[in-house]
Amino acid sequence: MKKYSIIISSLLLILILTAGCKKYLDVNINPNATSNPPIAGLLANVTSLTANNSFDIADWVSYYTQYLASPSEASSGDTYDQRDPSGTWGDIYNVLTDCYDMRKFAEAQEEFAKERNTKLFNVVTVSGAKFNPAGHDLLNIGGEGGWYFQVHKVYDYPTAYYTEQEYEAYLMAEGKHEISRTPIDVPNPAGAIDKLHDLLGQKWLWLVIPHNCVNFVETVVQAGGSTAGSYSNLPKFETFR
Repeated sequence: MKKYSIIISSLLLILILTAGCKKYLDVNINPNATSNPPIAGLLANVTSLTANNSFDIADWVSYYTQYLASPSEASSGDTYDQRDPSGTWGDIYNVLTDCYDMRKFAEAQEEFAKERNTKLFNVVTVSGAKFNPAGHDLLNIGGEGGWYFQVHKVYDYPTAYYTEQEYEAYLMAEGKHEISRTPIDVPNPAGAIDKLHDLLGQKWLWLVIPHNCVNFVETVVQAGGSTAGSYSNLPKFETFR
């Protein structure tokens, strides 16, 4: 019985040690370090430590070039004793890793901004009025749940729908349905928004195909640097791109 007790105790001890080894030996992960530091914080750290490292390197090398060496010993730097530069090299390595992370995070944010701007502006094509087989375009900003803008009268101010419910109520009241929704790449969203703001304060003259709903959307997105548009100005028969 005593023999079995010893075996069981040994097995329990092995299990406890094995369970704790992985966590104890996982020294490459700092639980206190953030995995997504702000770029501004990285930049401040790099700027500050780069100046400090430049001074430390100059000071460390200067003793070997005898600019600061003296015959009377005050420290190990005043003699030809070997010095340990590991702390300095460690500081330089930390700055280089921060530079790498800063560039990586900046590139990721740039890609996110491009994707966001692409999805920010959309051309929404809906069915046309009773005697309009070519369909009708609206400008959507913000995707579903965002804002919708259109021109659909002979000479009047553009119409805006600031909620998804208002847009859906418009479709129901007019007996229309959504046909497609096309995202548009707008490199300068602020420019497009400024142009839209100007157009909302002006009456739009509807000239059927030459100056219609498609041309209204083109005017806004192209003010933001987009090259998207339609040659025919017939929404249902040509994709806005």
